[in-house]
Amino acid sequence: EIQENFGTYMKQMLPNNNYFDMFGNLFKILDDKINSLNCPDVGSTATIVYIEKQDNKKYLYCVNVGDTRCIIINKNGIMRLSKDDRVDNEEEKERIVAQGGFIYNGRVSGMLMLTRCFGDWCLKKHGVSSEPHISKIEINDDDLFLIIATDGVWDFIEDEEFSGLMNNNLDDMNALDIGKNIVDESLRK
Repeated sequence: EIQENFGTYMKQMLPNNNYFDMFGNLFKILDDKINSLNCPDVGSTATIVYIEKQDNKKYLYCVNVGDTRCIIINKNGIMRLSKDDRVDNEEEKERIVAQGGFIYNGRVSGMLMLTRCFGDWCLKKHGVSSEPHISKIEINDDDLFLIIATDGVWDFIEDEEFSGLMNNNLDDMNALDIGKNIVDESLRK
């Protein structure tokens, strides 16, 4: 449902110049579509990026729910653009409890490690939300790579370790080389 409808809804909303509102509305619409499928215990994470050119500058928006993480690697280092929406994030844990939910065995209601996602409607009344985190940064030629990966990578590789996977040869590497190094290191660990 998300994959089939994301592009359609995004195109309809793009004339909106308030991207923070637009992405929030987009994620709500997609989450409501999942609810209409009547699969209350099915869900998904999502991390998207959108690049806008404005007045000879480029801005990157990172929008996420769940623990699919996004980092940007530039000549000065590594910066995380997304937030991990899991019960081990203290802010998220507090939000769940404040909204009437509870954490049991490291999971919301003992069922889900994620605190924000599409779907999982059986846990919405316990604080699980599809409201995304949205960050905005200006990007330029110093920014070299953007990496979006699932928890299957991030559970094994820390953000800072990515510079080592690049072998300090950032100018000589391409996306396929980096992707292979990431997969190999995740599997190795």
